[in-house]
Amino acid sequence: MTPDPDEMPTTVDVLRYGDDEPTYVAVPGDDGTKVVGAHAREAARLRRRRLLAGAVFTGALAAGGVYLSGVAVGALVAAVLLGILAASEYVRYDGIPEVVGQSIHAEEAVEGYELKRYVDEPFVRSE
Repeated sequence: MTPDPDEMPTTVDVLRYGDDEPTYVAVPGDDGTKVVGAHAREAARLRRRRLLAGAVFTGALAAGGVYLSGVAVGALVAAVLLGILAASEYVRYDGIPEVVGQSIHAEEAVEGYELKRYVDEPFVRSE
């Protein structure tokens, strides 16, 4: 359902999530870059967590390869797993939106984008 421009502030920022089949969301004007920053911080935190877990997993398997078959097998296991980890991070979609309309009138946002919703308070945690 398209948001009603009368229930939105005068100006809004429009965020685009995804590239193939984008979803457009409106937030109060000048909050768009803050929302993008919050998403970027969260994506970086999750990326660090994945990389740490991947490094520990790779180290454990490489150590097992060294123990069972020698240094060459352990090094090969580590190289393959690190390559897979790096490739998966390279192709992963991070979910960070892009500001495609900044401080535009609500009516213009509704007419120009297929808005899925308007988020009045983007920084309130839902519990």
